[in-house]
Amino acid sequence: SLKLTMAVQSMDEQVLKNIRRENISEQRMMELAPTIKESGLQTKAEVILGLPGESYDSHLETLKTLLNADMDEILVFSCMLLPGSEMYPHEERKKWGFETKHRILPRDFAKLSGGKTVLETEEVVVGTEQMTFDEYVELRVFNFILRVTSTDKVYSPLKKFLKEYDIKLFDLVEKMSKNLDNAPDSVKDICTAYRRSTIDELWDTEEELKKHYQDPNEYNKLLNGTVGQNLLFFYHAFAISEHIHDYTDFVLKVAKYLITKKTDKNIDKEFLTISNYCIGSCHNIFGDDRMETNPEFDYDYDILAWMNSKEVSFLNSFELDKKLKIIFELTEDQYKTVEDSLDIFGHNKIGRSQVIKVVGPNKLWRKPVIIK
Repeated sequence: SLKLTMAVQSMDEQVLKNIRRENISEQRMMELAPTIKESGLQTKAEVILGLPGESYDSHLETLKTLLNADMDEILVFSCMLLPGSEMYPHEERKKWGFETKHRILPRDFAKLSGGKTVLETEEVVVGTEQMTFDEYVELRVFNFILRVTSTDKVYSPLKKFLKEYDIKLFDLVEKMSKNLDNAPDSVKDICTAYRRSTIDELWDTEEELKKHYQDPNEYNKLLNGTVGQNLLFFYHAFAISEHIHDYTDFVLKVAKYLITKKTDKNIDKEFLTISNYCIGSCHNIFGDDRMETNPEFDYDYDILAWMNSKEVSFLNSFELDKKLKIIFELTEDQYKTVEDSLDIFGHNKIGRSQVIKVVGPNKLWRKPVIIK
């Protein structure tokens, strides 16, 4: 029930010096990773985008370091400028070359009895001397792809298979982000919408933002969730609830490309085992008929034993003499937990994004059951 959270903010030494902060070293983090995994703790790292001195490349290096340390979840925040904080004054903004915008705090608004709309807003850094606004947007999209691909346990066997060929998870996410033109249309559309929403949520001043939402029509957009959402959670829910098969196809396609570039070995049979497991795990997790649509597959390898093996092992060493049949099911407890949450938050896109925050994405996936 607990997560070990490391609020590292950045792993770049100069950035940490700029904000007068010290972190656990990369080496020490890597040394601790096996012990943390053995204890059964989930790990989460929190990173801030837009800190003084952070560049496009140094931010990516921070993410790469954390992924190499086997963090289960990496959550990236935009740098917020709070009144009274050291970075808030004009001279500090000038010193670091801050470009800032204003946006609504997610779901933080109300209409008073007198008819006035009140909003909580935040001022965030969207550019510095080392990072342009366009780079900020690109990194937001990268972090969205990273979250959907790395956070969800549905891709655990794929991550382990990639390690057999010394391919890092960062390499997979980077290749996906650079090849969105080759992604399924639905995946391209989600990333395009996320990019557009990332730009559209930003305003030059707090005053014009608040004035805009005094219009009843614009306020209704806040009420129905068209705007004012936590974009990362909202689009994450959208991707895994409505387009997870297309997204998984894209993940698998890019992963197979990376592996075949590394080896001349025929991996088709092994990769089919990995693919079917991922596809089965993520099938129809929010649909009304999700308890009746249970996919099943025949396996040439004992994938469950391989996944549970703690020693360094290769999938081909788990080949079976007789095929193994596995069906992927949701438990009654899973169904009830999700349904109860949807009843509270709504059976819609907004509700599903709240479910992911409350329930957690790793509790949504189907469980493998061996058919004897």
